Amino acid sequence: MSLILAIESTGGPSSVALGEGTRIVFDSTELPAVGTSADVAEVLEFGLSVIERQTTDIRGVAVSVGPGALSAVRSGVSFANALAFGLGVPVYPIISFELMGLEASRGLRLPVLCSARAANGNAYLGLYDGGELASLRFGPLEALVRDMIVGLKEFIVAGAYRESIANLVKDANVHDTGTRSGKAAGFFEMSYSTDRRRKLYPNVAIPITECTIAMERGVHDVHSELAG
Repeated sequence: MSLILAIESTGGPSSVALGEGTRIVFDSTELPAVGTSADVAEVLEFGLSVIERQTTDIRGVAVSVGPGALSAVRSGVSFANALAFGLGVPVYPIISFELMGLEASRGLRLPVLCSARAANGNAYLGLYDGGELASLRFGPLEALVRDMIVGLKEFIVAGAYRESIANLVKDANVHDTGTRSGKAAGFFEMSYSTDRRRKLYPNVAIPITECTIAMERGVHDVHSELAG
């Protein structure tokens, strides 16, 4: 079966997973010594050695395109695009809040308000609900929180602004599962993760940090833009 590489490097140590279909055959987060590395190439090389496969066995590369730390996002996306081009295989962009929401909601069937830092006092917020990213916004944190929690009586907070959001909300039950980011392995649990994301060179994955205007239009427009 085709080997797919998934990369999550939007902030903190890089997360790398390899899978066949929906079966995960390597997950760097399960190996603490490896999981602390920020070098995607190094982690990938180790993972391939563990499962006794070669780089040439990879038939697709999934990568988190943000939002997240600018340098980390660009590094991960650049690596994914270069590897996919070199192998002649598709690249599959993933919005980081999809992986974050999936991870944060394990054990709790509640909406997740995902967050990431942005420049000039702004923030990225995403509402993950019903197994998919339902809303994605960019702007001042307090105003975004006020707008995005309308009608929510209970939800989970995840990402960079977990505590800040919890302190801003007074009339809802807020849960903090301690989730700071998603994991690459989550890609293999996403039921809508393949065909509509598929991009083959000259189409490439683009960091969401370069799509701020699209962020303001909404998540469906961002998906369309990522899909080319």
